[in-house]
Amino acid sequence: MTNGSNPTRVLQLRLVVEADDFDEALTFYRDVLGLAEQAAFQGDGDARVVILDAGRATLELANPAQKRMIDAVEVGRPVSPKIRVAFEVDDSTTVTAALVDAGATLIAPPTETPWRSLNSRLDAPAGLQITLFQELGVQLDGDQPAVRRLRAGERALARETFSVMAQVFETDSEPLTDAYIDGLLSRPEFWVVAATANGRVVGGLTAHTLAMTVHEGSEIFLYDIAVSEAFQRRGIGRQLVASLLDGARALGIKTVFVPADDDDTHALDFYRALNGSPSAVTIFDFDTARGASPVAE
Repeated sequence: MTNGSNPTRVLQLRLVVEADDFDEALTFYRDVLGLAEQAAFQGDGDARVVILDAGRATLELANPAQKRMIDAVEVGRPVSPKIRVAFEVDDSTTVTAALVDAGATLIAPPTETPWRSLNSRLDAPAGLQITLFQELGVQLDGDQPAVRRLRAGERALARETFSVMAQVFETDSEPLTDAYIDGLLSRPEFWVVAATANGRVVGGLTAHTLAMTVHEGSEIFLYDIAVSEAFQRRGIGRQLVASLLDGARALGIKTVFVPADDDDTHALDFYRALNGSPSAVTIFDFDTARGASPVAE
């Protein structure tokens, strides 16, 4: 991936924390918070280190005014040290309670922020102050649904999204196993964005991040998008695409592309209305069981 004309040289962000009570910290972050153990090593003099997978890593730089503003929103008073660690979770309320039971000190309970996340603040083992945040999705005007990307652990919502999309397209679909859906959601290159209203899915899209070879970077292939008939013509499709574009932009991905049938005038008008640029492309499907026929030379 590139940022402007400067190549990205950093391949991984690794936060190294000294823990006086190593076993307490390991139990807390690995077993209770749920960070998967990638590797563990021991050395002379009782030296021990464990590397835990915390998902996608980002470095957030904030000036003093931003730091004070975040403290005011999340806690109501200045409490942040110079370095604070934030973990995105799928259920901020439940995970906060579990961490408090495991020994964390609650600084502030889950609080909805103006930017639609549910954030809590805790003092945790190894001397870290941590934030747990749950993305609540973009709330549309009036009684419109919320739109957001689904993450690992949201199997039920993903299954419902796939079902709704199949119903809209009137497509026969096979039942998907829990393991298959979990595998999809665990892949960073797979996207499923859902629109939900009153606890049920009313629309969604799926997409795939593809690595490029003509440059160091990726593009996103928008594979399918559908909105339940009762919720069509309310801007939900636009919000689904906007959510995907926002997510791509955050990752430095500049191009999202989508195929549309030439005779599907509704889809063509929809993508044009979103500022999409049409390209003259014909897509061929191949049956792998039949293979490729010989070509006369």
